[in-house]
Amino acid sequence: MVKLILAVLFITYALAEECRDYNSMCSIYARFGFCKSDRKMITNCRKSCGLCEDTVPTSGQTSHGQCGLSMKQDSRIISGSKAVKDAWPWQVSLYYNGQFMCGGSILNSRWILTAAHCVDGFDHRRYTVILGDFDRQFQDGDEQIYDAVRAFHHPDWMRPSQLNHDIALIELDRPAKFNAHVQPICLPKKGEQVPVGKKCYITGWGQYTIGQGGPPAQVLKQSPLNVVSKSKCTNINTRKMGIKVTDEMLCAGYGPNCPNSGCHGDSGGPFVCQDNGKWILQGSVSWGPGFCDTSEGYTVFARMSQFVDWINSYIN
Repeated sequence: MVKLILAVLFITYALAEECRDYNSMCSIYARFGFCKSDRKMITNCRKSCGLCEDTVPTSGQTSHGQCGLSMKQDSRIISGSKAVKDAWPWQVSLYYNGQFMCGGSILNSRWILTAAHCVDGFDHRRYTVILGDFDRQFQDGDEQIYDAVRAFHHPDWMRPSQLNHDIALIELDRPAKFNAHVQPICLPKKGEQVPVGKKCYITGWGQYTIGQGGPPAQVLKQSPLNVVSKSKCTNINTRKMGIKVTDEMLCAGYGPNCPNSGCHGDSGGPFVCQDNGKWILQGSVSWGPGFCDTSEGYTVFARMSQFVDWINSYIN
């Protein structure tokens, strides 16, 4: 009997020992996608490749640890062109009743961030959330498809002024699996200010032609946008559209002489800035000119650094 117990303990211990990394470089190799391309990774780097049952993070992923990492950091195409696959692995596509609706960002394995106007008045049971998407009309097997357990916006949405606190959270029905195609984005520090003039990136499948009713993009698109001051944004956006630019908002763009901007369908999607090698979610697409015409105003985002406490109260 003693021998049997010892044998069981030994087997349990051995199995526990199996599910770990045997190489100090495993986490780095995993970030660059070797889990799929190198068979040795399955044996030597089980933990970093997500093959252990306890390796899927469920909280805290956005404030520290492995977040904001892209496998294709040097492969970006600028000027509002098509993105490179896996360059923005935190990007989410949100569907409602099977129709493309909004973008979003992966915060951790269970939580997605999007815009309040993407969930206000909608039934969460009708959402489909797709992670790892790139070409919306072609499935390459890297997509992960989820239902929503719940979706809710910030309690101060539309207060004290129009479109203020335009932020919402969606809880997935099961944990996402992180790999080269699906990764969480980092949150900024509470109250963090993005320097005026800093070049950051907007991504999404939103309308790509000027006008009110154009179709969404098939392939994920991206564009660099420079952060502009609140006063500069107010001078054109508030003057032409009558919407107050608040401290809970962040504006970016190049002005009337450049067509690059967010548009219909980009709502809720990420606006990210790079800091010390990691990408930080500084904004979520909120509003802008109705015809996506940059002569009418800048793209406006919900400023993430204003919502860190509220976000963490749920995802952590």
